[in-house]
Amino acid sequence: MIVALTANALVGNDEMFTRSGFDGFIPKPIDVLHLDDVLNKFIRNRHPEEAKKYKPETTMQSAKAADETRAKMLKIFCRDAEKAILTLRETTANGDIKLFTTTAHAMKSALANIGETEKSKLAAALEKAGLDGNKDFIAANTRNFIKTLETLIKELSPAETNTANANVTEDTAYLKEQLQIIKTACENYDDTAAYAALDRLKEKQWKQETTEILEKIRDALFLHSDFDGAAEMVSQK
Repeated sequence: MIVALTANALVGNDEMFTRSGFDGFIPKPIDVLHLDDVLNKFIRNRHPEEAKKYKPETTMQSAKAADETRAKMLKIFCRDAEKAILTLRETTANGDIKLFTTTAHAMKSALANIGETEKSKLAAALEKAGLDGNKDFIAANTRNFIKTLETLIKELSPAETNTANANVTEDTAYLKEQLQIIKTACENYDDTAAYAALDRLKEKQWKQETTEILEKIRDALFLHSDFDGAAEMVSQK
């Protein structure tokens, strides 16, 4: 099964992708419901006996998973938006319109993915200005767009807890036990066991440094399926 992920989602392109050997395509920004339909079509519906082995989640479990996914998406967006702000400032100063346009395009998709449609349109306008070489429009509108991103980052970022976490007494024995489970799971490419251990660790309080490492391990698995990288981070802890 080969499914194309593309921003080229014009009417009739489904036939083009089919002729090119693809089984289907998913347009960007990604609609999670559409993604779910595609996965069901090509995986669950084609392998019903295999699908029966997996117990459906309860409504509460599904809601919790959706909340956690949303929180993860917002965290990733804030991180990417902070990098984009730096790039937009640098490129407007040095005249690198190609990198400026690429960054505006990335923000257009990222904003749409988290439901910020109007702000995505602002990024799209800057992207178009970059493609058209409209430096006057870029000069007149980039600063306001950066302020919009900065405000949104503040709204979406959780309150800092560094002071409170500094006084936490860590259960180091439990931490080592769960980290070993994660390491073994990564070595066996078992993401289910790794996530379960990470979820158990999430139920306890840890110092800021430990919390950040656990988040990096989860990101390595969740975003990149990087089992080797996750195992390496566990070994360094």
